[in-house]
Amino acid sequence: MKRPLARLVSLYARLMRLYPSRYQQEFGQERQELFGLALEQAIKRGNWALFRFLWRELHDFPASAIRANMRAWEVMMKTIETKPGEEPFSWIGLLLGIWPFLFAGPLMAILPYLPGQAAQLFNFMSPLWLATVGLSLFIGLFLGWRKDFPRWVYPYLVLVFFIITIPALGLLAPTGLNRLNPWIATAILLFAILGLGAAALFLSSRIPHTRKIFYDVRDDWTRLSFGMLVFVAFYTGLYTGDHLPPFGLIVWLPSVVILLGAIAYLLSGSRLIRSLVLIITLGLGVLFGMFIFSGDAAWAIWPASLLVTLILSPVLVGLFARPPRTQVNEH
Repeated sequence: MKRPLARLVSLYARLMRLYPSRYQQEFGQERQELFGLALEQAIKRGNWALFRFLWRELHDFPASAIRANMRAWEVMMKTIETKPGEEPFSWIGLLLGIWPFLFAGPLMAILPYLPGQAAQLFNFMSPLWLATVGLSLFIGLFLGWRKDFPRWVYPYLVLVFFIITIPALGLLAPTGLNRLNPWIATAILLFAILGLGAAALFLSSRIPHTRKIFYDVRDDWTRLSFGMLVFVAFYTGLYTGDHLPPFGLIVWLPSVVILLGAIAYLLSGSRLIRSLVLIITLGLGVLFGMFIFSGDAAWAIWPASLLVTLILSPVLVGLFARPPRTQVNEH
């Protein structure tokens, strides 16, 4: 019975990660030890006792985790002292974190409605647009580096990653990728992006100045999902249909939903809440992007499926991966 016992204790340790970070630090180890002792006693008393014990734990665990996260949320909203991972709260950091979503979403959504000269001056890929993107990336990355890569910097890191890797992904085109079945082509692109992303993370762990990125992502994989969420903002803010809809709420709403989701993520107090925020925001954003702004939902399903898989992958890895070992003085 030692192996099943160890597996159940390991599963319980993973479930404990659904609690707020501070709760895990204060009570996580103690609860795991108590669970292991109680589990041993239940096993000794027989199968029926073991069944009742596991049922009681599974029945009470979700409500307990939700209550703990709600208490952590209330405390955070009252005090707003520090962010998870001992990151000090900063309004400047919050504004820098939501700027890519504001620029890629609501601001991009109104571009087609600007007067002729203004639309041409600040059009997508125009010199002024490219200069704004370049300056934003430089400021965000520089300040993020000076602040030791907090959570808000990940949209900037992800954008730089794709700017570097897009030429590499372009090499797939001559192989006839565009002539393959769309699902197969999407899968190939997905594996290529995930492979390049894994290589970039491994490289960051070998460079002293970027090693913290590796350990922070290993501790909270939602950072990568949050970084990639900026592409959903761009996806909902860039109109690709043949007939421009009248300017109104329908133009703003999709990208504003993504912007509000980014704010909620940065203000969230645990991985569970951050994961839920990302999933809800992603679902609403992709639905709006597919059926309101794409003009052709059948065509939009391929980039939408790629975005959904890419953004959800780190969230799922974070929920099911083994807890990282304690790391001391490595970054």
